[in-house]
Amino acid sequence: MSEPRPVLQHALAIDSSTEQLSLALAPGPLPLAGATHWGDGAVLSITDSGGAKASLNLLGHVQALLHQAGLQAQDLGCIAYGRGPGAFTGLRTACAVAQGLGFAHNIPVVGVGSLMCIAQTARHQRPDARRITALLDARMDELYSATFVFDGALIPTQVPVDIEPPALVSPDDIADVLPDWQPDTAAAILAGNTEALYGGRWAHAPWQAQHIHALPHAKAMLELLPALWAAGLATDAAHATPLYVRDRVALTTAERAAKAQA
Repeated sequence: MSEPRPVLQHALAIDSSTEQLSLALAPGPLPLAGATHWGDGAVLSITDSGGAKASLNLLGHVQALLHQAGLQAQDLGCIAYGRGPGAFTGLRTACAVAQGLGFAHNIPVVGVGSLMCIAQTARHQRPDARRITALLDARMDELYSATFVFDGALIPTQVPVDIEPPALVSPDDIADVLPDWQPDTAAAILAGNTEALYGGRWAHAPWQAQHIHALPHAKAMLELLPALWAAGLATDAAHATPLYVRDRVALTTAERAAKAQA
């Protein structure tokens, strides 16, 4: 592993774990962990179509951001990439680009969980939120789910605690992954892209929730980066790996038939 750089600056973030491709570049030093606001430095960002299209445009967008900032790839102090879970092809694309740039220029990389990033993105709508359950459509009538506890700072002082780590769940079992849930008393903050798909199945649930539509955004990754960096989670590019949670992308014919019959 490379020695940590004394100042975390010129950080690039890449996420292509969903149908949205998101990139952000922070020229200059990043805020310290625990900051309540970003500060005076501008963050440059690009949002585009993700999924299978991410690999077509990602490198061009990276070059565009670097050019806009007046930087070269070798100037980067760190590269954050969306580690997952999420779309398999998108996870591999972001990881491969982070690896390629990191290996070529000896830049440390940090894998940021997609669900943690969703929760941090949602905090822009609910800055007072301390506990957020992030949900991401996993297709096949399943969700990726994790619950995080944040401190009060916009730039978290410490890495958010995953009191329910990333897991694959049925939309009908959401209550099971809401920690300390009590019928008729506990309200939950759910963030992600699942309400339009599965919210109707929760309409009569004996719990209440605020649903915040959020996808992983690269600027949220930059906000998480100081705490991740301070925790020593930067690695050599060779050690960058996606987090899949599920190892297959479709049901078999027999499984689809059984599900339809049920």
